[in-house]
This record gives sequence, C-alpha cells and structure tokens, in this order.
Amino acid sequence: MINQTQSRHASNAQGIGRIERLPVGLKIAGLRAPHPEGQSMAEQCQAALDEGLKALQASGYSLSDVTRVVYLIADAASFPTCAPILRHVFAESEPSVTLMWVKKLAVPAAKIEFEFCVSEESNAA
Repeated sequence: MINQTQSRHASNAQGIGRIERLPVGLKIAGLRAPHPEGQSMAEQCQAALDEGLKALQASGYSLSDVTRVVYLIADAASFPTCAPILRHVFAESEPSVTLMWVKKLAVPAAKIEFEFCVSEESNAA
C-alpha cells in the first residue's frame, strides 16, 4: 500500500513544525513565532500567522483557503489580544476553529501555536 501522505519536517528554529500533503488537502502543524523570546502574545500570533502564510503560499494556497484552524495557547489571559488579528486575517474565510489550552508548548517561550488545514474538497465546492 502506498502512503498518500507526504510529510516534511522543518527545523525547530523556524516557525513551522510539519507540513503534510494529504489526499484531500494540506495540514500545517507547529506554526509559531520563529523567535518568540520577549514577544507579547499578539506579536507571537502575528509572527506565527506570517509563517503560516509563507508555508501556504509555498504550497499554492492562501489564508483564505484555510478551512480549519487549531489554536494551542499556553497563556489564556493574553489570548484576547490576538482577537483583532485573527478577526482581520480570517474575516472572509471563517474557518472552523478549535481552541486548546495547554500547560506549555514545545518551545518554552512560545505562548501560541497554530495548525492550519486546507480541504481541497471544500475549496472545489
């Protein structure tokens, strides 16, 4: 049986953890600010979204193609500062959202991490 999923792991120093090309789309996990040390939650949020946009564009997609977003947050008190940024970025596409509050993320200084999913079936409709 041939594995239809192609996965690429990026360096931990970058803001992208893993890109998986799936039979029905794309999944990008581990999106975070490349250098989160000393950044506020809002700054990390914007930097992680910028990294996500680069990864999407490299695969032929844009943020408007994202159909599902998972937010992993380690600082719930500061998360509301991300709301204006997220509202602006996803205003038109309105992807489904899952919010997960975790004790800590893989990178100790990181306060927020994203996972983007693109479903080609949804985009074809």
